[in-house]
Amino acid sequence: MKRELKKMAVLGIGILLLVVCAVLIPQKASAAYAPPVIISQPQSVEVNYPNGAEFHVEVDKPGKIKSYQWYFSDGYNIFELQGSSAHTETLIVPSIEQDSQEVLTYWCVMEDRKGNVLTTEEATLTNKNKTEDITVLYIGEFALTPGDELDLKGAGLGKGKVYFDPDGVNITFENVRLSNGRFVCDPRTSAALCVFLMRRNSEDLEYYFHMKGKCVITNNYYDADYHSGGVTFNAFFGTKGEGNHPNLVFDGDPLVIKGGSNYIYTDANIEFMSDFTGRPRKNDFADGITCYSLYFDEGTHASINAHGTAIHTDGDLRMYDGAVVDVDSKPVRVSVGPTVKDSLFIMGSIYANGATLNVKGTAVPKNFIPTDQYIAMLSGISLNGLGSINADNAVINVELSARPARKEYTGNLIGVFGGETGNSVDLMNGSVLKVKIYGPKTANTVAVQIGGLFMLEEGCKAKLDVRGMTEAFGMTVGRELNVTDAVLESRVRAGKEGTAYGILFGTANITLTDRKCFVKSEAKNGIALAADTGETVEAAVAYIPQYAPSCFILAEKAQITVPRKGEVNVFAVPGYGSFIKAETVFRPSAVETPASTVHIAVKGYRMPLYLICGGAAAVIAAAAAGCALILIRRKKAA
Repeated sequence: MKRELKKMAVLGIGILLLVVCAVLIPQKASAAYAPPVIISQPQSVEVNYPNGAEFHVEVDKPGKIKSYQWYFSDGYNIFELQGSSAHTETLIVPSIEQDSQEVLTYWCVMEDRKGNVLTTEEATLTNKNKTEDITVLYIGEFALTPGDELDLKGAGLGKGKVYFDPDGVNITFENVRLSNGRFVCDPRTSAALCVFLMRRNSEDLEYYFHMKGKCVITNNYYDADYHSGGVTFNAFFGTKGEGNHPNLVFDGDPLVIKGGSNYIYTDANIEFMSDFTGRPRKNDFADGITCYSLYFDEGTHASINAHGTAIHTDGDLRMYDGAVVDVDSKPVRVSVGPTVKDSLFIMGSIYANGATLNVKGTAVPKNFIPTDQYIAMLSGISLNGLGSINADNAVINVELSARPARKEYTGNLIGVFGGETGNSVDLMNGSVLKVKIYGPKTANTVAVQIGGLFMLEEGCKAKLDVRGMTEAFGMTVGRELNVTDAVLESRVRAGKEGTAYGILFGTANITLTDRKCFVKSEAKNGIALAADTGETVEAAVAYIPQYAPSCFILAEKAQITVPRKGEVNVFAVPGYGSFIKAETVFRPSAVETPASTVHIAVKGYRMPLYLICGGAAAVIAAAAAGCALILIRRKKAA
């Protein structure tokens, strides 16, 4: 009996021990894990811009922390920082901008291996000298002031060195391969994406960027949410209107900029004394150079390939002897709705002295049709102020095209546009203007549309070649066309249901003494020459015998050679509440139809006699961007 009791006691003790172990062992395991605790909070700091700061958090058991994530607030927005230091216990803010908020706020959220979340207190970074006016050169997130230098390799930004001279004016890039693929803090909140020169109310008139060796600045950043890659090379001086615009001068070896929504963006003037190349990142939207006035010095070569506007100036574009500027624009959709893009957007004037300007614009369907967007207008050269194009012994080539697609996606292609009456084109000393527009499925195509004057001086040449779908124009000049011993050729073709117009103007003064010089306009199945008299009449007017033209002035030996014995006469059709009177060229044997081919030359010029006339024509006055134009539409014969 005792033996059995002893066994039962031992068994009971064993069961008790098992129960105790079952209870105590889990408690012991649970008690063994204690979540980390913050033992040091990030501290607020005050700095003088452009300096930055560091924010540090410390926990008692850092080995248990699975992740760090720093956050930032500018007082309006909260950013989850994405720089390399933003996922460590120490956030590095290399520099701040003058334009940043006076007080910036930072904090860190940590997660341990068990999913526990720890959040630090907020720390502030206060800018003590926000109103101080100093010159700062930002390279990526790092700020340089006069006398500083930066080793790009050491900063993790590529290779080469940048020197900011103590004079605050001269900046040297030596064998620079700058790339913003790495951000210490965050690409959205950094001082600049690549290069940023900042000085408010600058007292210095010029800043020099000296390139030594092959220098390439690459912007790899692109934010799909904002459809933006930011500015690759930025300079800001706070100038407004006609205020003081400093010059940024680039000299030395060639500079190459790749990527960004803007290659160069500044309120200063830019002068290139060396070669320049700009290229987009993949198929991302990209404008080229935006500045006040832009200068290309003698012998320089610029190649600007953009997915938007290649050159945008609020002032002038000037090119000097031997300078060659190649522009290639293939716009992409940038927002909801139709896209309007100018390869060159000029608020001032263009001056080409012994230089060559090549402008190419291409509409690509895949950039628009997949998203049901379209190009409302793509122009080659657009004068958006009251400026002019002045070519002296220069060559200007403009070529626009719309690649074929099953679905229509382009509305207007315009080679040279200036709708104001103050806009003009002046070709002198053997200058050449060639405009080619290829848009067989584009609604409206125009080679040259100028609201003011178009002047071809002795020895110059203008050649226009246009193909469109609905309405195709060679040249429309709102005020006056002047041709003096020069060559003007216009060839226009429209679709089967469209109408072609050769050369339209307010008045024309054609002076010819040289047999090599002539004016030729061919508008297949359309109207070759027409002048808006600026008059309206109460009833339709057709061909008037012995009509004395006032808009066509043929001086010296100039005469109409095709159509044979062609003459200028008047016709009018219904307009807006009245009839519009215009002058055009007729063949005497077919006075009901304006000639579709007109050739004006001096006596003795030899050429095949040909004449292509369409059906009965009608003239409709229209206003395009403030410039009165004559639009002539065919009517089917009764």
